[in-house]
Amino acid sequence: MLVASHTCDLQDSHAEPRVALLVGHVTTKQDNNKRHAKGVRQLQLLAEGGELAEFDIRSLEFVGAEVLTGHMPWPDVTYGYDEVRSLQRWLAQRYERVAYPDEFVMGLQKAKLSERIRNRLKNCDEILEVRAALDESKRPSGAYRLALILIYDTAKDPDGARSDQIAKGIREDFDKAAEALVGIIDFIGASAQPDAEVPYLAVRRTKAWRLDDLSLRGDADEHPAPLA
Repeated sequence: MLVASHTCDLQDSHAEPRVALLVGHVTTKQDNNKRHAKGVRQLQLLAEGGELAEFDIRSLEFVGAEVLTGHMPWPDVTYGYDEVRSLQRWLAQRYERVAYPDEFVMGLQKAKLSERIRNRLKNCDEILEVRAALDESKRPSGAYRLALILIYDTAKDPDGARSDQIAKGIREDFDKAAEALVGIIDFIGASAQPDAEVPYLAVRRTKAWRLDDLSLRGDADEHPAPLA
């Protein structure tokens, strides 16, 4: 069980009478679509001791702060800065995420591109985030213009070779699906960029590309997280 409340809130149970708890489980199957807050519903965190745990946002509960009385943090499992930041982003994006046009999503599903991209990213821990430059003002062709940016961790992929291969594979997937995407998506390209060189302006002008988001607006989550 993971306490997901801010440490400042834990200091004053009168001001914050409830705490956020997440129930997770230890796993040996790393899925990099669930690492670094790339997914919306599931998150995998790697402890400094090497233990991998998986959490589901639908397990989030707000309970009385008194449940923590008499308990101390478990010293055997600790998370580093990057893992804590992943947890923070993952919790925030539950309520702040992108909605894509239904026609755009249906085009990806028809061409099975969501599944193909997910499989390419599954075993690639170097990719920290995928950003989408999506022009929702349709071209005369009636298609949405799309470009993808794969932001990678230079500590894990110093020369970007593996990340470049992932980007190349995604370009090939779109090329193969070109006929099915005519009039729906005009794919510009996919490129890998090192985390230390991505300009802030590029982040502002793009959207987080999370495959969990690529569902029709009518296909609502049946298990929304409880609100405080």
